[in-house]
Amino acid sequence: MKSKQGQAKQDQGYRKAPMQCSNCKNFEFGVEVNQFGYAEKKKLRCSIGGFAVQRTAVCDLWVKK
Repeated sequence: MKSKQGQAKQDQGYRKAPMQCSNCKNFEFGVEVNQFGYAEKKKLRCSIGGFAVQRTAVCDLWVKK
């Protein structure tokens, strides 16, 4: 049996991770190593439309990874 809070979270569609491009299955990126040897995500793109995106943006075609 769920608690009242647990049921309320489910009813409201509560999620710990918000919908955003960075956790969408259509999010693509390239990896480049910077001058300090750390890998950085570059060329962030949507694989559906092929356009540049920001990690925290989202569109109506978002799909969970």
